Formats: sequence, C-alpha cells, structure tokens
Amino acid sequence: VSSINIRYGLLLRAYLQRCGPHRVILTRQLHINDALVGIARAVHHVQNKKKYNEFVQKELLKLDLPPQFSLCHAPKIELTSLAVDKCKVMTSKKLPLRLDFVYADPFASGTYRALFKCGDDLRQDWLTLQVLGTMERLFLEKGMQPRMTPYACCSAGDQLGFIEWVTESETTAHIQVKFGGRYGALRNTNMREYIEEQNPSEHGFEAAVDDFIRSCASYCIATYVLGIGDRHSDNIMVRKNGMLFHIDFGHFLGNYKQKFGVQRERDPFVFTPDFCYVMGKAAPGVTGIPVDPERKFSEFCTLCGQAFNVLRDNQALLISLFSLMVPAGMPELTSHEDVKFLEKKLALNETHEKAAELCTKEIIHALNTMTRRLDNLAHTLKHF
Repeated sequence: VSSINIRYGLLLRAYLQRCGPHRVILTRQLHINDALVGIARAVHHVQNKKKYNEFVQKELLKLDLPPQFSLCHAPKIELTSLAVDKCKVMTSKKLPLRLDFVYADPFASGTYRALFKCGDDLRQDWLTLQVLGTMERLFLEKGMQPRMTPYACCSAGDQLGFIEWVTESETTAHIQVKFGGRYGALRNTNMREYIEEQNPSEHGFEAAVDDFIRSCASYCIATYVLGIGDRHSDNIMVRKNGMLFHIDFGHFLGNYKQKFGVQRERDPFVFTPDFCYVMGKAAPGVTGIPVDPERKFSEFCTLCGQAFNVLRDNQALLISLFSLMVPAGMPELTSHEDVKFLEKKLALNETHEKAAELCTKEIIHALNTMTRRLDNLAHTLKHF
C-alpha cells in the first residue's frame, strides 16, 4: 500500500538519522543480506544438482564480511565469519542456504547455524511463529507444560530472510528413513526407536516420552486451529530430548497443499500412528481408542482437549492478531474472510466438554486415515 509505504519510509529515515551506533549494525546486516541474495539466486542456474554445495561454498569464500556482525533474526549473537566447509544447499524447492557462522566469543563451542531463504515470503512464517509463542504463553498461564520450540525468524526484505536452525534435532523424514528405510513412513516403531536411542537410560527415556507427548499435543492443536498446511515429514522435527516441533509455515488458514488438483492433506489433525506408538506402545490403526496400557494416549487426548479450550477461551486475542495483519497483504491473509477460518476451527458454539470430545474424535480419525502416511511416503521416495 503506497500510503503505508511512504509513512514507514519516513519513520525509518528518521530513525536511521538518530539511532547512532545501531545504524552501523543494521548496515552490516544489510550488507550480508545483499551478498547472500546474489548467491541464493545464482545457485538456481547450476545445472547439476550435485554441484550445488561446491558452487555455494566457492562463492561464500569470495565474500568480504565485516570483522564482527550479527544476523537480523539473532541480534544478540556476535559472529565473525563463515565456516564455509559446513555450509550447504537444502533440497527443498527454493534451495535455501544452510549457513554455519563462527562465534565471536572464542570460548563458544561449535558454530551458529541459520537458514537463509530467498524466494519465500517469510512474513507468514514470522506471524505464525509469533502466534505460536503467544499460544505457548497462554498454555503456561493455565499451568500447562507445552514444551514448544518457537524458534527465531525474520523477514529481511521482499521474499528473503533468516530462520534459526534448531540444533540437536532431526526431521521425522530422516528418522523414518534411518529406522525403516525408504518405506519407513509406513512403519509404526520409528519414532519410539529414535527416542530410545537418544535417551538410553530408563529415566531419560521416560522424561523424553513425557516431553514428546506434551509438545505433540501442543502442536497438534496449534496447527489444527491455525490450519497449517504442507505438513509432510520434512516439516516436522523432533529434538534429541523428545520435544516435537513444526517448521515451515508457508501455508496456513486452511490453505492445504494440492497436487494435480487433488488435495494431498485431507486430515487437518497432524497425528500419525508412529507418534501414537511412542505413547506406551499403543496399537494404532484400528477403529476406536488404541490399546493404552500405560494411559499415556489418554493423557495425550486430555492435554489436547485442555489446550484446545485454552485457545477457545482466548479466541478474541487470536482473531485480533490475524485481523491486524490483513492490511499487510500476505498471500493467504488478504481479507477478514480468511480470518473466519479461525472462528470455525475454534468451535465457539460448543461447551468445553463437547470441544474436548471433538479433539478426541479428530485424533481417532487421524489414526485411521492413511492419506497423511501415503503423503509422507511419496515425499520420502522423491527426496531420499
């Protein structure tokens, strides 16, 4: 919108004239962004996919970086250079760059990893992550332990920005392939075996399962209410301590992915039998409540119902947050009609008891639906 553009342009100019040393920091960030944009765009012209990493690393070595700088999504972390040999190109459609930076602190261990995206509108990711952070706060205020991972994200310009890389975590796709091969998406035991491998002690395993159940419940409800799409196995990750979290929020408010006119995601509740199997070796895939000797699945259903009702009690806040962003002109949030999706998903006319029952029905339906597992299988066969 031209009027808003001019207004904020004047505000930005006034700030830069009076912000003192902060202008130097912003200038350095802008310099880094501009340099990375050129590389991110150039890699699309490399014909041989096997040469992507070699090309990017060669170009990164040519960069003239400031002696000390920070990234726009993590301004408190001081960096000095790139660990070029660890940088690579990711295999998703827009070919984002996975970058490893060297800490300015000589006593810091490892590298700081971030994802640089060029060609994706990260404003939707940014908004979704901020809303997820708000949901986490609402859950905590009600005494719940949501165990969510609202990582950092920043849209730094038109179709570009940085995303924090959550270390010590794996995508569910990698877990499925590691423990079940290329057809691991159809295997029930992958997730439990991964958590057992990362937490070999009895106490550690029980704590990890508890974290998995709580985080899974939080994200199941959050993604259901927000209508998050494109929930294939590379967009769901699990940390070594068992905490599950979602990434890549390019589709929301019920804009689910389609292929050749066919809707790939037919079940809005993201819960598959391998997740259920973690909860006390339940026996998923049958009509009705799965066998639940340790009552962990029942606990999961209860947590989902509680989380859903917390969001319903705060429906005015959630709807207002999205309504305020309508003028921004995001691709999938262009009018107040889009916001009505939230009102529908929150089932505002139902009692708390009925709403909790609705959650349980959605969970059972998800366990008895094969489409999401088949979508995960198709994704694995294409990318692995």
